[in-house]
Amino acid sequence: MRIKIYTEPIRKVPMKAPLTILAVCIVLAIGMKGLATQEQDPYTDHEIARLLKIIRNEQSRIEDPEKVGAAIATLGELRAKAAADDLIKLITFRRTFPQDNVPNGIIVELHTITRSGRYPAVGSLFEIGQPSLLPLVTLLSDCDTKSVESVNALTAVMLIFREDPPAGVEYLKDAAEKANYPLQRQRLLSAAEKAKGRPPLVIKQR
Repeated sequence: MRIKIYTEPIRKVPMKAPLTILAVCIVLAIGMKGLATQEQDPYTDHEIARLLKIIRNEQSRIEDPEKVGAAIATLGELRAKAAADDLIKLITFRRTFPQDNVPNGIIVELHTITRSGRYPAVGSLFEIGQPSLLPLVTLLSDCDTKSVESVNALTAVMLIFREDPPAGVEYLKDAAEKANYPLQRQRLLSAAEKAKGRPPLVIKQR
């Protein structure tokens, strides 16, 4: 039995593209499909959901703060955009260290702990990056400038703009111009002033 192979449609490829161009297009399409698959990795989604369940558990934050702190840090490592709002709520969640329980009068080796080390949500919001900026600015506009929430939020914002601090200052000023209320505008402008020439905050540990 003879099999007819119809080649006529192939000859009518638009623009008569050379086979090499077609091959490149196929390779690019496969590559983009692979990237999309990575972005929608069901394992990562499952892991993020599991970690969110941990940090949302109020009892765990009291009984097992180390587990919660580790979950917060992992969400940052995963660049979990979906966790930004939850991390904002935990921006004052504070880690403890063995040195915290050293009795007064006993001298131990000095350690410097960054603010993002003491408050893990600060570091995770920084690692998530740009998607964290809007909730961070909202927090800055809603909280007293001297509050822990405000100080931590400003630290995270300036860490995100660490390679271009002036851009961070301008970002805060622009946000102030768009604020709905005078008090919010004042708080954001105050944050912008504090951010000028401001090094990352650290907490010195005994």
